[in-house]
Amino acid sequence: MKVKGIVILIGIVIGAAVVGAVLFNEKVVKEKRAQELMAMGEGLEQQENYDLAQQEYQKGYEQYGGTRHGPAFLFRSAVCMKKKGDLEAAVKRFEEWLERYPDEAQAADCLAELGSCAEETGKTELAQEYYQRLLDEHPGSPRRADALAALGEMRVGQAQPEAGKELLQEALDRARDGEAAERAMEALGKANLQILFSPRPQEGCVRYDVEKGDSLASIAEKFGTTVSLIKECNGLTKDWIRPGQTLKVVNEPFSIEVDLSDKDLILRLGGEFFKRYPVGVGRYDTTPIGEFRVTEKVENPTWYPSTGGVYYPGDPKNILGTRWLALNKPGYGIHGTTEPESIGKASSAGCIRMLNRDVEELFTLVPVGTAVRIVE
Repeated sequence: MKVKGIVILIGIVIGAAVVGAVLFNEKVVKEKRAQELMAMGEGLEQQENYDLAQQEYQKGYEQYGGTRHGPAFLFRSAVCMKKKGDLEAAVKRFEEWLERYPDEAQAADCLAELGSCAEETGKTELAQEYYQRLLDEHPGSPRRADALAALGEMRVGQAQPEAGKELLQEALDRARDGEAAERAMEALGKANLQILFSPRPQEGCVRYDVEKGDSLASIAEKFGTTVSLIKECNGLTKDWIRPGQTLKVVNEPFSIEVDLSDKDLILRLGGEFFKRYPVGVGRYDTTPIGEFRVTEKVENPTWYPSTGGVYYPGDPKNILGTRWLALNKPGYGIHGTTEPESIGKASSAGCIRMLNRDVEELFTLVPVGTAVRIVE
């Protein structure tokens, strides 16, 4: 009887081991299959074949929705729908994701994508709700920068530049590069201009009471600013001012930094970021590196190319565009262009090119003597 009992016990143990091995093997096979489906979907997505990628993700979700892979399959499926323009279906999938996996780490990503979908369909209030929910429920998420940038840009668009600026600055503090940083930087420049070109109080500006004998030119010289900027800040259409009149005047210096690699010009006020502009730079490393200053400003400049000839303002061949800011290196400067397609490229003879509308704005803001730093 003892031997028989031992045999039965051994049989049970062996049977359990076999069942365990079978179940383990099934789990391994399922895990491997799930990984294969995910890899296939990712490969198709990288090839921008969003239809087939979405099908693979959907297949994975249907088979493995209850496993650890379920959230990723459903999320990528929704992203592919969004990328191929089926926003309504994408929204349904993202909402399904939030309902089924509310405690997963990707919840913040889901809210960010829902906010983006709402923006793309013009549902601004709904977008703000999603982004605000992201900020409230997931304060430590990397996607916080996306929500801050989006909300900040919306505030600026709603003529609330101060509120927008606070959100945008936090977005930049959290994301120094990437889409969120790009969006925040663009919107922050608009916010700064909205505030500057208005009577609103602002860091870097003072209130000045006009005295007898003052003129806009003398006030501009006193504070190291430009007449055109004083007029913009105070809504003046003429050069007339009167004693006792209070003006908003910039009293901290602007400075310029040109990054040849990024092909952008960063304008700072009092050392703080003010606005970024895209630029064109010199081909074959012809743009000089170093510290310079603006020595002259010319509206509607005439171009005298080194090869000879004269091209007057308005001539399509006058590559200087509508403004010229000379640097203290003969022959070099910051100017507009008649070739807007050259912005973002290295195609000039060494000067810094800007879109005409951008260089006209810069011309208004910065006085002669402004520091210019050019870096690689």
